[in-house]
Amino acid sequence: MISQFDHDQHEFDIDWDTDAIVNRRDTYYAASQRAFVPYQKPLIFSHGQDNYLWDEKGDRYLDCLSQNLTISVGYNNPVVTREVIRQAQTLQHCTTMFFHPVPAHFAEELTRTMPKVERSGPTIPAACPVEPDVNWFRSSTITSRSPRCAR
Repeated sequence: MISQFDHDQHEFDIDWDTDAIVNRRDTYYAASQRAFVPYQKPLIFSHGQDNYLWDEKGDRYLDCLSQNLTISVGYNNPVVTREVIRQAQTLQHCTTMFFHPVPAHFAEELTRTMPKVERSGPTIPAACPVEPDVNWFRSSTITSRSPRCAR
């Protein structure tokens, strides 16, 4: 399928200057995104592989934060990259207001790896967005206490 838009005209050069990056972040990021900066001089990473990151100068770092899938998937995982590209070439995003088989299939596969409980999985109702999930996860663990939403 050929797009009606000329996407090649939208490429831009990335400015790796630290001051320029900080200025753009301070100018265009939401306050909540700018709030947590745990260091005086920002770390600017250009790429990653497995559990390592490289900064814009080429120095290598071991990512010990254990978040954002670093431990289980790593950076630039070839299987994940291949599947993301494959999915992005067909449909980058589909809101849950519309139906698509992949999210439900993923939920089914994920649920098979979890302990058996009465609920099929977490949901987020508007009235109390945390309590159902806390209760579901509590029923899947040995924890006997969990916070409750105020009614």
